[in-house]
Amino acid sequence: LKREFLLGNIMRLTFELPPGVSLNSLGFDIGLGDFVRIKPYVEEHRKLVENPDGGRAYSPVLSPELDGQCGFIIKPYGPGGVSSLLQNIPIGSEVLITGNVEHVFWKERARGYFANTRNMACGSQASFSVALIAYGIGITEVAPVALSELRDPRVKQVRILWAAKTWSDVDWVWADSDEHRDLVHHFFRQQQQGAYGARLQLTHILSQEDRSGCMRGRVSANVLRQVFLDDNVPREDLRFLAVGSTAMLDFTYETLLGLGLDTSKSNGSWSGGNLLYGKLAENVSLSVRHPSPLLEMLRKTNAAPNQKRQCKRRMVTAKEASNKKRHRKRRVVTAKEGSNKKRHLQDVASFEQPG
Repeated sequence: LKREFLLGNIMRLTFELPPGVSLNSLGFDIGLGDFVRIKPYVEEHRKLVENPDGGRAYSPVLSPELDGQCGFIIKPYGPGGVSSLLQNIPIGSEVLITGNVEHVFWKERARGYFANTRNMACGSQASFSVALIAYGIGITEVAPVALSELRDPRVKQVRILWAAKTWSDVDWVWADSDEHRDLVHHFFRQQQQGAYGARLQLTHILSQEDRSGCMRGRVSANVLRQVFLDDNVPREDLRFLAVGSTAMLDFTYETLLGLGLDTSKSNGSWSGGNLLYGKLAENVSLSVRHPSPLLEMLRKTNAAPNQKRQCKRRMVTAKEASNKKRHRKRRVVTAKEGSNKKRHLQDVASFEQPG
């Protein structure tokens, strides 16, 4: 439906879904880091992609409750990929979009793509500190997750480490934020306004630029220790999530393991007590997942107008209620009684007419 360039080749794409369909109705929960996989559809587009059957996973950035639409912020990295295809195909082109959350072991990749569940017991009164690491455009998943986690009063603080090459790779999130309705700009607009106070801490690390207020270099054990590990937060209360390429995730979680955090890898997926998400077992239905704080908030927001309309119903007086009650108690008459009553009313009408 729409292609908007935010900065350089970073673009926001809006896709049309069938009428009455939203990502929420399809089971997606952005607050749990659910992604949508996009593949080329027509043969001429498939020829332009190196792995057309594998497609590419993208994090939705529009409200999951939005009817008939979904949107993504993407950045192409060279030719031959789905992102490059989406940058160049005409508006109105058709693509394949997964209609459900991926929950399967992919044999060709020897990796499990299982649905996320929050690694926090429902109803628990324990407190947590959420640690999020975004590599480059991975901030498009991290921002909605942070927005969700900050809705949970048990989360005492959310710390974000955003790794990029230069400042120009990150400052698009604040540019004309009032004009953008996606969740990424919404989150950074609130961050800039100080809406979360000390509960939100944002750190930038730039690999190719010196800038005041930013760390310089690449993510390392020392950087992770400096940003996330201090004496104020018990390690058992930490919940980590890294978003980036597979190599970046492996490096991050292996480094955390070396720092004494509870992380481990099995069947291509990382798990552990110090990760924000666990993985739903392959034989377990997605319906058992507890919704994220973000999705719960959106559902309450949508329910409020309906409740308000119900509250606006006119109050009836005691006399009206009494008449209504007597009306409900009237006996149902038979066809014969109804016919006699009708003749009686006709006789009365004739008698009352002036002669």
